[in-house]
Amino acid sequence: MVATAPDPGNPPHELVLYEDVFHRLGNVHVLVMTSGSPDRDGRPLRYAELVPSSFRDPVEAAAWHDDCPVDVYRQLSRRT
Repeated sequence: MVATAPDPGNPPHELVLYEDVFHRLGNVHVLVMTSGSPDRDGRPLRYAELVPSSFRDPVEAAAWHDDCPVDVYRQLSRRT
């Protein structure tokens, strides 16, 4: 694990950034997020996306993933 951070737009969930230490996926990190919408049974949906390995901050990685400026992402009040 590289780092964790509260998800600004999806409390109380966290963003978790993992390193692929064996580089099986290439020069990337894995960002694990929780969907803002629950599954049909009401449980939170977690999913992972690849982000460049240059990210050390999961909030910055999530902002990049969503094509959103990081300062705007940090101020989100609700994820859509």
